[in-house]
Amino acid sequence: IDNLVAINSVIEVDLTGQVNSETARGQYIGAVGGLVDFTRGAHRARGGLPIAALPSMAGKASRIVSRLGGPATVPRADAGLFVTEFGVADLRGVPLSQRAERMIAIAHPDAREDHVAVRQQLAVLRELLRPQRDLCRAAQILDADRGERLPLPRRQRRKIA
Repeated sequence: IDNLVAINSVIEVDLTGQVNSETARGQYIGAVGGLVDFTRGAHRARGGLPIAALPSMAGKASRIVSRLGGPATVPRADAGLFVTEFGVADLRGVPLSQRAERMIAIAHPDAREDHVAVRQQLAVLRELLRPQRDLCRAAQILDADRGERLPLPRRQRRKIA
């Protein structure tokens, strides 16, 4: 369906675009329903818009969170547009490194400082892990240069065999 606009309400969304629409404060509120189907349908539709709408706060708690308090009903790979009373964050095609900034911009002003602190902590962690990733890549290149076959993860082994 061309120009499909799917507008869904959600309970909370994290800084990467994962959506929880099932539980709040540990209580099961509702089923998945058609949220995932309509979100994906709008993504695939020519001119479609997958929109998740939510207020920025629930009482004194932010509904834009650094970590979901329930299941990821919609994975971050399916993230679309998020709307609060403070604006719109379009995460379609946006890399993870830029998503937090967009989500923080539409969070309630009282919660933004906490989100910025979390984002900074994650950036420090990524920098600390970078040497390990570089060493792993270097080892893989050396193995490939020697003509050795690199072991594949189990999932890939089954597909190839």
